[in-house]
Amino acid sequence: DLDESMLNPGSLGHPELCNRPCLFFAMGACSNGEASCEFCHIPHEKRAAHLDKRHRYVLNTLRLPKLSLLLMPVLEERVKAVDS
Repeated sequence: DLDESMLNPGSLGHPELCNRPCLFFAMGACSNGEASCEFCHIPHEKRAAHLDKRHRYVLNTLRLPKLSLLLMPVLEERVKAVDS
Protein backbone atom coordinates (compact mmCIF):
# COMPACT_ATOMS: atom_id res chain seq x y z
CA ASP A 1 0.00 0.00 0.00
CA LEU A 2 1.12 3.52 -0.79
CA ASP A 3 1.19 6.17 1.88
CA GLU A 4 1.21 9.91 1.25
CA SER A 5 4.98 10.24 1.75
CA MET A 6 5.50 8.08 -1.35
CA LEU A 7 3.61 10.48 -3.63
CA ASN A 8 6.30 12.88 -4.78
CA PRO A 9 7.50 14.30 -8.14
CA GLY A 10 10.18 11.62 -8.54
CA SER A 11 7.58 8.83 -8.26
CA LEU A 12 5.45 9.99 -11.20
CA GLY A 13 5.12 7.25 -13.80
CA HIS A 14 6.20 4.48 -11.43
CA PRO A 15 7.64 1.98 -12.25
CA GLU A 16 8.55 2.44 -15.95
CA LEU A 17 8.86 6.20 -16.21
CA CYS A 18 9.82 7.29 -12.71
CA ASN A 19 13.26 8.44 -11.64
CA ARG A 20 15.76 6.30 -9.78
CA PRO A 21 14.78 5.15 -6.28
CA CYS A 22 15.53 7.57 -3.44
CA LEU A 23 18.22 5.95 -1.31
CA PHE A 24 17.47 8.22 1.64
CA PHE A 25 13.76 7.36 1.65
CA ALA A 26 14.59 3.66 1.51
CA MET A 27 16.79 4.11 4.61
CA GLY A 28 13.96 5.80 6.49
CA ALA A 29 14.17 9.55 5.91
CA CYS A 30 14.44 11.58 2.72
CA SER A 31 16.82 14.49 3.19
CA ASN A 32 15.60 16.17 -0.03
CA GLY A 33 12.17 16.97 1.39
CA GLU A 34 9.57 14.33 0.70
CA ALA A 35 7.18 16.67 -1.14
CA SER A 36 9.83 17.94 -3.56
CA CYS A 37 12.24 15.01 -3.92
CA GLU A 38 13.09 14.20 -7.54
CA PHE A 39 13.78 10.52 -6.79
CA CYS A 40 11.16 7.77 -6.58
CA HIS A 41 9.80 6.91 -3.11
CA ILE A 42 7.85 3.82 -4.23
CA PRO A 43 9.67 0.50 -3.76
CA HIS A 44 11.16 -1.04 -6.91
CA GLU A 45 11.26 -4.79 -7.42
CA LYS A 46 14.52 -4.67 -9.33
CA ARG A 47 16.85 -2.12 -10.85
CA ALA A 48 15.79 -1.12 -14.32
CA ALA A 49 18.18 -1.73 -17.19
CA HIS A 50 19.99 1.36 -18.41
CA LEU A 51 21.52 2.05 -21.79
CA ASP A 52 25.26 2.56 -21.95
CA LYS A 53 26.86 5.68 -23.42
CA ARG A 54 27.17 4.24 -26.94
CA HIS A 55 23.52 3.16 -27.07
CA ARG A 56 22.32 6.54 -25.76
CA TYR A 57 24.39 8.26 -28.45
CA VAL A 58 22.83 6.10 -31.18
CA LEU A 59 19.30 6.82 -29.91
CA ASN A 60 20.00 10.54 -29.69
CA THR A 61 21.17 10.66 -33.31
CA LEU A 62 18.13 8.84 -34.76
CA ARG A 63 15.49 10.91 -36.49
CA LEU A 64 11.97 10.76 -35.08
CA PRO A 65 10.45 8.39 -37.70
CA LYS A 66 13.19 5.79 -37.16
CA LEU A 67 13.13 6.24 -33.42
CA SER A 68 9.35 5.76 -33.42
CA LEU A 69 9.65 2.52 -35.39
CA LEU A 70 12.24 1.27 -32.94
CA LEU A 71 10.35 2.18 -29.78
CA MET A 72 6.75 1.44 -30.78
CA PRO A 73 6.89 -2.37 -30.22
CA VAL A 74 8.46 -1.86 -26.80
CA LEU A 75 5.83 0.70 -25.81
CA GLU A 76 2.99 -1.52 -27.05
CA GLU A 77 4.27 -4.40 -24.88
CA ARG A 78 4.46 -2.12 -21.85
CA VAL A 79 0.88 -0.94 -22.40
CA LYS A 80 -0.33 -4.54 -22.70
CA ALA A 81 1.44 -5.44 -19.47
CA VAL A 82 -0.14 -2.51 -17.63
CA ASP A 83 -3.63 -3.23 -18.98
CA SER A 84 -3.59 -6.87 -17.87
